[in-house]
Parts: sequence; C-alpha cells; structure tokens
Amino acid sequence: MDNQQTNSLIDMGWLAGIIDGEGWLILNEKSQQRNGLSYAPVVGVNCTSQLMINKIQEICQKEGIGTWVGERHFSNHWKNQYVINIRGMMRVEKLLRYIAPYLVLKQPQAELLLDFINYRKQKTVHDSYGTTEKAFRQKLQEMNRKGKVSTTK
Repeated sequence: MDNQQTNSLIDMGWLAGIIDGEGWLILNEKSQQRNGLSYAPVVGVNCTSQLMINKIQEICQKEGIGTWVGERHFSNHWKNQYVINIRGMMRVEKLLRYIAPYLVLKQPQAELLLDFINYRKQKTVHDSYGTTEKAFRQKLQEMNRKGKVSTTK
C-alpha cells in the first residue's frame, strides 16, 4: 500500500469517527410548488472548531465531494459554531460509500440513506416523491431522535 492509500484510509477512519460522534444524517424535506414534497439526503457536522470543519472540507475536496460551510455567531458567551453540509444524492452517496464501512453508531442511518438513494436512482427526475420516500424520512427521524443503534439490518 503506498502512502497515498494509507493517508486515504486514515482520512476515511477519521471522518467516520467525526460523523459518528459529532455529525448527523438526515433526509431534508422541501416543499416544491409543482411536485409537492421532495427529499434530499444530507450529512453534516456542527462544531466550534473551524480547524475541524476545514479538515472535513479538505478530505471531501480530495475525494471530489462538494460541501457547503457556514458559521453562526452568538451574542452571548457561546463560541461561534461552524457547520459543514454534504447535500444531494450523488454527493451523499459518494461520501457514504467512502466512510460507511468505518461508521459504528451511525452505520444504520448511513445504510438507510444509501437504500433511499438506490430507490430514487430507479426513478426519473420527473417522478414525484410519495409515501415510500416519506417512510424513509420517518424511519431516519425515528432512528436519529431515539439515538437507536440497530443490531438488525
């Protein structure tokens, strides 16, 4: 294994650990005028370390995964909060294929998001979202809300 492959494995493990501990995986619901609701997979991390956000962005950039970075300022004693989002079918699929084998706590959510993406890949962009997609979102919300770690797949 050459040095580049070793660095990539280290990055995968590190990023999986950060997402397991500090991150979140969701299906974002969006209301559209023409087609009703749509759902977009999102993986993100909130933290107070800009250095950590920069490292996540660097790893994603090396793998050709687009990111969005934002910052929240608070008027009280809290530190600034940084957020990084990876959003959309192709970006999230690429990210999860990259890190899912290394996730522990959030592996069930990652698998569910990948199932959702695979389901939607069978559709055209003109196909509306229905009860199946809504069920994926509800299941993911339940898993996230309860902090469940599923032992069944």
